[in-house]
Amino acid sequence: MTLKQKLILFLIGSDSGIKSIYGFVKYFDLADFPGNVAKEIKVLIEHGLIKVSKWFDNGTESDYAITEKGIKYISESFNDNEILEYINQMPNPDFLFKLTKNLIKNK
Repeated sequence: MTLKQKLILFLIGSDSGIKSIYGFVKYFDLADFPGNVAKEIKVLIEHGLIKVSKWFDNGTESDYAITEKGIKYISESFNDNEILEYINQMPNPDFLFKLTKNLIKNK
C-alpha cells in the first residue's frame, strides 16, 4: 500500500472531518496538486479497507467510512513518522501536516 493510501485510510478512520471525495480532493490538491485521490480511494475500497457510507442523489460516491479490516490495517501498519515525512515532502504541506500531526497526537 502506498503512503498516500495509508494517509487517506488514516484520515477516514480518524476524526479528521474529511470523509467525502470533495474534502479529500480539496485538501490533497492544496498540498500536492493534482491530488488524484479518486484512484487511491478506489484501491482502498477494492481491498475492503473502506466502504461508501453516503451517496449523492445521482448515485455517485459521496462519503466513506473505515471498515474493521481497515482499522486492523492501520493499527498494524501505520507509521506516524513515515507519514509525516511523506506529507512534508509535498509542495504545500502546511494544513495537511498540522491536521495529521494533531490526529496522530490524539489517537
